[in-house]
Amino acid sequence: MTHVKSRFIYHSLFVYKYSNPCLSYSTSCCLKASSNGHQAGDQKFKSYNEEKEIKHKGFMKAWQLNSFDGVKAIQHSDAVKVPYITDPNDVLVEVCASSVNPLDLAMANGYGQNVLEAIRQVTKGSLPDIFSGQPEFPFPLGRDFSGHVVDKGFNVHDLDIGDQVFGVVSPHRPGAHAEYTVTSAWEVVRKPQKLNHTESAAIPYAALTAWSALCVTGHISSRNASKMRVLVLGGSGGVGTFSIQLLKHWGAEVVTTCGPEAVELMLRLGANVALSYTDSETEGELLSMKGFDVILDAAGTNNPKYLDMLKPWKYSKYVTLSPPFLSNTDTLGLAGGLLKNVFELTSSNILSHIKGSSYRWAFFTPNRYALKEVRNLLDDGKIRPIVDSVFDYDNLPDAYEKLKNGSTQGKVVIHFER
Repeated sequence: MTHVKSRFIYHSLFVYKYSNPCLSYSTSCCLKASSNGHQAGDQKFKSYNEEKEIKHKGFMKAWQLNSFDGVKAIQHSDAVKVPYITDPNDVLVEVCASSVNPLDLAMANGYGQNVLEAIRQVTKGSLPDIFSGQPEFPFPLGRDFSGHVVDKGFNVHDLDIGDQVFGVVSPHRPGAHAEYTVTSAWEVVRKPQKLNHTESAAIPYAALTAWSALCVTGHISSRNASKMRVLVLGGSGGVGTFSIQLLKHWGAEVVTTCGPEAVELMLRLGANVALSYTDSETEGELLSMKGFDVILDAAGTNNPKYLDMLKPWKYSKYVTLSPPFLSNTDTLGLAGGLLKNVFELTSSNILSHIKGSSYRWAFFTPNRYALKEVRNLLDDGKIRPIVDSVFDYDNLPDAYEKLKNGSTQGKVVIHFER
């Protein structure tokens, strides 16, 4: 058996015989028609679960989180079972590269464990266990990847075995810091033709997070951006670098704050104004600009002073990517955390509504349409990936330490050598 030396990427399927040095299994699937001659979705899925037969004959390498003790709890194993598809809308991907996101670092310390575990139990149909809050260790982190499809569910029609793809793994699912990963077809598309796997892996999670914040929550699009002035707090991170490029492509006036070492990069990416957050005059300069239509907080500041920088009575919005939603449920449990979330969001909006603006929470949202649009922009050269540093698969803990120490510009990527 030939061993595949890797650096990062994965995914899988059924109804298909497949073998490679790391993965070998066969599956059979028989679909039964309903009594009226139609195959209803629920019946088809039930039939698939009952009658499929999948046999693993191999294991994969993976970096797995074994407790909520931070980076030191991320340990390597070369005896992790290759995941297989259990949903007709999923795909199995062999990972070639994956990036490390701030969310991965936070999750290693237990961030969001109550909500994410509740989602896991719901997806498994274990409703009585949604309030247990007991995580199932070990599991891989890693939210985005680039690789190729090795298997797919029978509802996946626009991806083929062998397709080069990039995409994301939702936070409640085992991640992409492994040789193979399973994700929803709603979260993966063919990768940009002009980018390699390392460059492609730097994009998906940050891009979809930015898209959700700007378009869904901030109501910015190519149709109205040219009339807007947008402030991006924390422009040098993965979400920030993508947001600046997307806003500039759409014609918005972009102002950003960043570390002093990143000012030149921000200007090259298209920011009209880039200010160092260490400069004592920055706050005064922002106030003198007579207001912003949207403020995107990608830095986690959540400082009420920025509400004063919004345009009054212009339907302006402060959008934060660091809401207390998950941290409240971590501290108070699901029920108590949800109640506190309602209180905090309401009280924050009372302050903003007095001046005709709003305070909003934004979250990562799976969006296949947006991912396709991002891919097209990458292939057209309208935006580009910003990669801070690249680590070999064997050095993944060093990548986490790099992100933990801060001062990164763009994404930290893990590469699998194939």
